[in-house]
Amino acid sequence: MAIQKTAPKTQVAPLDASKLIVNLATTLKDIPDDPYFGAVKSDHMLVVSYEPETGWSAPEIKPYGPLSVDPAASCFHYCPNVFEGMKAYRGPNGEARLFRPKRNMERLTRSAERVALPPFDEDALLLLIKRLITIDERWIPSKPGYTLYIRPTIIGTRTALGVAASDSALLYVLLTPAGPYFTVNGKAKGVPLLAVGKSVRSWPGGTGGHKLGLNYAPGFLPQRLAAQQGYDQILWLLGDDQRITEAGSMNFLIVVQRDDGDLDIITPPLDGTILPGLTRLSCLELLDAHTAKKTVLPGIPASQKLYTHERTLTMPELAAYSEAGTLLEAFGVGTAVAVAPIGRIGYEGRDLVLPSENIGLGNVGRALLERLCFLNSISDQALRGLDPPSPAFHKRSQLCALNNSMIRAPAHPKLQPPLPAFLSPLTINIPHPLRPTKRNYRDPASRHKHWGSILPSTDCADVRHGYGTPAAGHISWSKCTRYLSSTVCERLHGGCERVHRVRVSAGEGRRVETGWRRERDVDVGVRTDGQRRL
Repeated sequence: MAIQKTAPKTQVAPLDASKLIVNLATTLKDIPDDPYFGAVKSDHMLVVSYEPETGWSAPEIKPYGPLSVDPAASCFHYCPNVFEGMKAYRGPNGEARLFRPKRNMERLTRSAERVALPPFDEDALLLLIKRLITIDERWIPSKPGYTLYIRPTIIGTRTALGVAASDSALLYVLLTPAGPYFTVNGKAKGVPLLAVGKSVRSWPGGTGGHKLGLNYAPGFLPQRLAAQQGYDQILWLLGDDQRITEAGSMNFLIVVQRDDGDLDIITPPLDGTILPGLTRLSCLELLDAHTAKKTVLPGIPASQKLYTHERTLTMPELAAYSEAGTLLEAFGVGTAVAVAPIGRIGYEGRDLVLPSENIGLGNVGRALLERLCFLNSISDQALRGLDPPSPAFHKRSQLCALNNSMIRAPAHPKLQPPLPAFLSPLTINIPHPLRPTKRNYRDPASRHKHWGSILPSTDCADVRHGYGTPAAGHISWSKCTRYLSSTVCERLHGGCERVHRVRVSAGEGRRVETGWRRERDVDVGVRTDGQRRL
């Protein structure tokens, strides 16, 4: 009997940032002065689709608008939907900055894998997100306590109703300016929680450790019932021993006074029922760094030790700490809220009233919030103490607002002890768009000023073509891309150059084609028709 040979699998296209297509909006939106979280979206969004036969399509940045998805798509029926929460900030010189974005990409990969969605290139997606932020950079608020929230999302789009993993997907990223997540009414300065154990947010072996849409919807009804009783969020309990898991969608931490005068900071462990929050991780690292004398948190004596514990914490144990008077603080942490004080907890028909109810954040919570704001508002050089902060640093870091409470401005970095090594890569700068100069054609549409920095860059390339004075190591020719059929930008790097050729035509958008060439000391230029010459 003849042996049948199976045809080799064709390799599908990976997510490739160099194939980026950009269609800019013809009309730009007005930016609200006091945006409510998630209510207003920026001018553009990133969209890219995946099909099992071809792989990832060319990424496209286009005006924000509705998506076209088949009604039978699995995202509507079986919820293979994952997302991330990130933030962009203003640096001291006005540059856009991201906070630990690679960890967001790693978590998004784990979440997509958990619901069997197609894999993607983390570095490519992060690069595309940077380009989107660069285009909509004007949406990054400069008001203290306000940021640009970033929501990368992947949904399954398989159109068959059979119960199976989705082999097709849609990846999109939207941006929204965001202010304080919680609004505090009356005299209370802390968020009220209702401890709930009858309804559960997650369970052992489930999906609580991943950022999936299906984890949030079951909490909507308990949240509504809690609001009717005067509570803002749910403190989720699990099991007969009433183990604490999360506070709403935040990670939960408490501060307990020790007999020796030091402090215990306790948070539930990452046992699969709790989302491994990046803010949680950063707070624990900062607390450990203070105890190890690698840094000193503001407002806390250097001699005071802060012992972190990732262990099971039950509601009866929390009530016992409160009755004994050793429970000093309780707060929730997360990307959207940063650090939010917990004022009171409804439990078995009574309220455990915490000090945060009247004073807001305590010493530890305030120190963590202040240091996180400090890290988000300084440049990498200033963070390492290599140069003094600019006047813009002092202006932007003067106050950091949360829940209508103000904290003092961070100290000058040169006056602070050296920060631990892990803090230096916390943020990634996004290149600021170059501004038009007299050498360019007059461009009446102000939106075109962003065209000079929307293309993908690699370790041997940058994208600053068409506008302004080129940065060091760049050779850039061309007039406004609006008037040319194509343009070329080149950066010389170690004897090699990467060539970006951009084709512009009405209704077709901008498609980027890249290629490598080896050259010596030659005269490189571009003709007025956009063709390359030597």
